[in-house]
Amino acid sequence: MALMRWLHDAREDLWFGCRRLTRDLDATTAVILVLACGIGLSVAMFAVADTVLRRPLPIRDQERVVVLWGQAGGSMRTLPLTPQHFERFRHEARTLEEVAGTMSIDSWAQPVRDGEQTFRVNLSPVTGNFFIVLGSKALLGRTLVPDDDHPGAAPVAVLSYSLWLGQFAGNPAVLGRHLELRNSRTVTVVGVAAPGLEYPTGTEIWVPFSHLPAVEVMPLGRLSSHTTAQEAAAELRASFEREPKNEWRGLRAAAVPVSSLILGDVRPALLLLTVAAAVLLLTACFNVSNLLLLRGSARRQEIAVRHALGASHGRIIRLFLVESLSLAFLGGLTGAWVATELLRVLVALAPASIPRLEEVGLQGIPLGLAVLVGCAAALVSGVMPALCLSRDVTLLHGGGRTTAPRNTVFAQRAIVVFQMGFAVLILFMAGLLSRTLQTLHAIDTGLAVNHVVVVELSLPDRKFANGERVAAMYESLLPRIKALPGVTSVATVNVVPFT
Repeated sequence: MALMRWLHDAREDLWFGCRRLTRDLDATTAVILVLACGIGLSVAMFAVADTVLRRPLPIRDQERVVVLWGQAGGSMRTLPLTPQHFERFRHEARTLEEVAGTMSIDSWAQPVRDGEQTFRVNLSPVTGNFFIVLGSKALLGRTLVPDDDHPGAAPVAVLSYSLWLGQFAGNPAVLGRHLELRNSRTVTVVGVAAPGLEYPTGTEIWVPFSHLPAVEVMPLGRLSSHTTAQEAAAELRASFEREPKNEWRGLRAAAVPVSSLILGDVRPALLLLTVAAAVLLLTACFNVSNLLLLRGSARRQEIAVRHALGASHGRIIRLFLVESLSLAFLGGLTGAWVATELLRVLVALAPASIPRLEEVGLQGIPLGLAVLVGCAAALVSGVMPALCLSRDVTLLHGGGRTTAPRNTVFAQRAIVVFQMGFAVLILFMAGLLSRTLQTLHAIDTGLAVNHVVVVELSLPDRKFANGERVAAMYESLLPRIKALPGVTSVATVNVVPFT
């Protein structure tokens, strides 16, 4: 009987709460919009941070895989090994189970021809055991194997997940397709890598060294059991010392987890933006609490009548909680929609240096967070008004007017203080960020960058097989460009400054 009575009262409270929300439509809309903005932004930022920072990479024991290079005093360069030194090191290494190699820690762009279509991709030549060292399996087809890296082996390539989705629309028939690289080299696509694998940085196509021989190699190895990255770096440094032609005196060595290179410098920025979004959500909850307190203040006489008729504090608190939960439910649904649309904008506007953007979505933990944040917002924004308004309602004698309850006034003032504090904090952080951006923008690079346009050309090797043809093409092209309206000067460059 008690359960039936409780369910009956809960149904009545829900029906009455819905009527109150539709009666005061302006306040209801304001609360839903405030919650939707706070929940939508915080969930969207958490979804990005969760995908990029928390989800493991498609690498087995990713913290055990390290990239090694040399370092010289006074130089910021990452110094690779010669192919001969690399072969000696990979066979002598004792701190590493197996050693693979890449041409660099970054990929390099080059034109690729697919039938009649030509486009630019980021390509990385690697050793045949590259994917074996990573412990990464193919999403489609197979990865490179050591037999692909032998002289005379059939030229093959593995595509990244992002290139497969973007350029080939996720078509499984991409396996077996022939792509033409520079110098009329043709490779056959044998697989698609797992989502999130973007090493060397930005790589879209992996090919074996046997097809594109390297003049320098960056070692990549899996640490043996009970060894550390520092020990691997010390072993590489000792290997440098044994080299007969060591051009760098006092050469040091570094060993960095491959996950750190894939993520780059995005971790601090994403964490800061996620914290800022959480602060915004908390501010939105305070705003909703204030709105509910103000709206509840106009209902003091109604609450006093309920008290006089025998309603308990618990029943009145439940009434307010039902209303706040209904608002939070509507705000959470709207916030989930805002988060979905905002994710599309964030992914579209995000810098290309942020990895794994194609995996970002409102699913899994981010979706669960949306539900959790909605419930938390309901409790934060609904419990305080319910407690304050249910305890301190007193009818004035005469006229039926009510006095402003002490707890309500104190709660409103406390909310204002918290809001002011958070506002000052956010403004202070925004001021620091604006000042930093202004300082970076004011740096004199020595170049006049205004009204300067950079145009990249992809020249088919079949038509431009030698330098004379390339030079002749530019000699005929530059005057035609300079003759265009609005063009004052034109020049050629191999590498754009600061790239």
